[in-house]
Amino acid sequence: MDQLDGVRLQPVPRVARRYWIERSCPRCHAAQGRDCVLAVGTDAGKVRRFPHDERLQPIVDERKAQQAARTQPEGKHSKPGQLLHEQVARRYWIKRNCPRCQAEAGSNCVKDAQTGTGVVSRIAHDERLEPILAERKAKAERQRLAPGACDIACPDCARLAGERCASPSGGVHRSRVEGAQKAGQEMLRSEPEPGPVD
Repeated sequence: MDQLDGVRLQPVPRVARRYWIERSCPRCHAAQGRDCVLAVGTDAGKVRRFPHDERLQPIVDERKAQQAARTQPEGKHSKPGQLLHEQVARRYWIKRNCPRCQAEAGSNCVKDAQTGTGVVSRIAHDERLEPILAERKAKAERQRLAPGACDIACPDCARLAGERCASPSGGVHRSRVEGAQKAGQEMLRSEPEPGPVD
């Protein structure tokens, strides 16, 4: 750790050059795409070996904020702390338009779309992914609420709902399974279609 006038300074974590070079430096006023320079002393104006901490700190803060904002798992395939773009495969989001950068279906999202000179991004914006995750969550909820085979009475052995079938193998009769499937389909048909999400 560095010391300055007896005070221990917390080192800023390393940040790859490709990230900090995209920002200007608030301390030495180095422009975007330029290395930091020494601001004071006899060597003022010479290129520094490392960027100023003030140039790196916003990147570190953004990373911490992203880490804190990681979403909770919604589906059965998501892991704790997974980002949205890690939960939705490209083959699903590429079929939709992006409401944030106006990218059409079939094309990737664009960073800084306001300038018109944005760089193509490898990952989709969250606004493009959230409707897909909402649809998945709604589908999982409908499936969870659909009746199972033991939730209806068996037409073959006359067992009541909640009781096991009296088959020799101990399994469920086929007619009971088909009846539960039919009841689930009727339940889905009776539900209104979800409207557009604002």
